[in-house]
Amino acid sequence: MSKSNPRVQNPATKFIEFKGSKGKFFFWDKEKEQQIEISMPFYFVVLDELSTIKGFNEKNNCGIYSNEIRSLKDDILNVKSFEGGIKIVGKYQDIKDSAFREGGKFCKSIYAMLITGKDKYELVNFQLHGSAFSGWMDKKFNAEQYACGVKECKEEKKGTNSYLVPVFEKFKLTTEINNLAIEMDKKLQVYLANYLNQKIEEEATEVVEQEDQSYNALPEGDIKPIANFKEDTEIIDDLPY
Repeated sequence: MSKSNPRVQNPATKFIEFKGSKGKFFFWDKEKEQQIEISMPFYFVVLDELSTIKGFNEKNNCGIYSNEIRSLKDDILNVKSFEGGIKIVGKYQDIKDSAFREGGKFCKSIYAMLITGKDKYELVNFQLHGSAFSGWMDKKFNAEQYACGVKECKEEKKGTNSYLVPVFEKFKLTTEINNLAIEMDKKLQVYLANYLNQKIEEEATEVVEQEDQSYNALPEGDIKPIANFKEDTEIIDDLPY
């Protein structure tokens, strides 16, 4: 990030999640400050897929989140909490148990072109975890070659608990819609290139800080002020040129 290359804002207009207990997709409307349901059926074209950690920490009564990454094997995750000071940094295999103990869950972050009507399209993000991620993994088609749709949910059980799983179906991807998706993805990739490069630097710094934390203690004994140091109390309002 620099003056000539400022941080690019996430172009997704909605961040959509699924509630397995209700079998509904929803997003948070900032202006209305409420959850808005995405009615089924709906259709979308996948633009890109990343991975992240999301969840809820009961002890601190707050959410768990992390950065988004492409490679679970090679990239660094930085798992944090909105409250309580949880901070777990490392590769997925090394930190997943610690993250899960704090309430985190693996989440597939899917950027997509949502088809909202005839000749109406919107860049959104699906946060698929729990039963929604299970439904995504159950699909029997390549999402890069077809459009996707969700028209219904199916009921599944785990022990005594019943929950709903979205059924992802494939639909013909026309040349026109495919070309529109490619153009939308170009905009998305500008953001992701900026975001991922920035996060690589941040997470690498986090790892170094964790490894070097034993060297950060102040030396024992009195701390003496720097000789001839004089506090500058002058207030400067503007640059002097």
